[in-house]
Amino acid sequence: MKKLVVILISVLIMMLTITSVASATIKDDYAEVVVPEDIVELNSDFFYGYSNLKEIKLHNKIQVIKEQTFKDTAYYKDDSNWDENGVLYIDDCLIEATPGKTPDTYTVREGTRLIADGAFKNCKKLTSINLPSTIECVGQNAFEGTAFMQKQENWKNNALTVNHVLILVKKEYNGPFVVQEGIKTIADNAFSHGNITDVTTPNSLKYIGTDAFYDCQKLAKIHFGKSVKYLGEGPLQACSELTTITVHQENNNFVTIDGILYNADVSKLIKCPLKRNEKVTIPNSVKKIESFAFDGCGKLTSVEISEKCTYIGSSA
Repeated sequence: MKKLVVILISVLIMMLTITSVASATIKDDYAEVVVPEDIVELNSDFFYGYSNLKEIKLHNKIQVIKEQTFKDTAYYKDDSNWDENGVLYIDDCLIEATPGKTPDTYTVREGTRLIADGAFKNCKKLTSINLPSTIECVGQNAFEGTAFMQKQENWKNNALTVNHVLILVKKEYNGPFVVQEGIKTIADNAFSHGNITDVTTPNSLKYIGTDAFYDCQKLAKIHFGKSVKYLGEGPLQACSELTTITVHQENNNFVTIDGILYNADVSKLIKCPLKRNEKVTIPNSVKKIESFAFDGCGKLTSVEISEKCTYIGSSA
């Protein structure tokens, strides 16, 4: 049995300063894949067509799994890997549910941490879903085309939630939004393209998904509670009116300095508000500038970067 350990891919990706696996250009007769811990996003079609791929080992730091990542692999085609309700899991990740086979009510397996993009897409009969407390990441369009999303009684205060996860906020809602206490996860793209003007998150919130507030062009203010510990890539990208980012003073993972969001030890600059219209001097402690950190900051007059900064992400 050939074994593909994706270490070489990992090295190449670090050289290209990205943290996701792109589409493969070479296909081979591999039967096993081990994804290294520096790979946190698996893009569509990477393993597509690896017909002999029977074993896949994922780690617990993966944040995003795109649709069709494993389609047509031997693992995907093996009926024994799907549960009795037509749902496919790999380790602690729910990959895909089968439209027409998934029941009206489904309980996600205990210990599941991530639900992939489009996982329950077009499972039209699905009216109710139960999530375990271990869920941290919920992908884009995970419940698109389900009865669960369409039932108006499932929407409260302009938001669709299930257990401790905020799935989606109505795009047409215009005004301030307070995420209810008890919510621990905001799903990928939950607010994207919306009309919210400011957001306050509760102290229960821990995980904010990729592109969670993408293109919220009226969003001016956002406050992160004390428990937020994970931000997906580009959560505040294209928020053209963003002027204020604040963080609870007891938060041990993030901090704002002069209105700019950093990690707790100020070694990583995460996001500068797009409405910033003056000079920015980055602290000497910063070693990394995240992707999209200054993207859209068209009114900045200048940015001073210390020589200690050794990494600048894509589209920073």
